[in-house]
Amino acid sequence: MDISFGAPEILLLACVAFPAIALFDIWRSQAKDSFEKILWTCVVILFNLIGVIVYVSVGRKEKFVYEVIRKFKSAS
Repeated sequence: MDISFGAPEILLLACVAFPAIALFDIWRSQAKDSFEKILWTCVVILFNLIGVIVYVSVGRKEKFVYEVIRKFKSAS
């Protein structure tokens, strides 16, 4: 039994794994309200890898700013 990973298998894995990780991150985020979560979910599902790239470059920045503000408030 020959098990090897070539370019098609790696691309398929990326097309499944990256959106799954992004969707998990979207839905566990406390920084987003329900509408934003639904909107980001649609973007990631409809545009797959491009949607993940857009979410990481735009959506995660909002989460980072929210967490910094929350930590600052709890420290003071």
